Amino acid sequence: MHRFTFDSPYTFGDQVEYTAPHASGRGRVLDIVLCEDRRVYYIVQPDDGDADGGIFPEHMRPAEGGPQS
Repeated sequence: MHRFTFDSPYTFGDQVEYTAPHASGRGRVLDIVLCEDRRVYYIVQPDDGDADGGIFPEHMRPAEGGPQS
């Protein structure tokens, strides 16, 4: 068994706005992925229901008026 500990500026359900090279929009954090290079990226579900993956924290910010942890 392995235990991984990392810091994340966002958690599940946080409302965010994002502008990444391959996607942009507003939605909620659906999933958090820890890569083998120790970077963390997010899968965000926009309001239209499709999921955008590979969103790194430097491409995100808290959405105004959205729930935050």
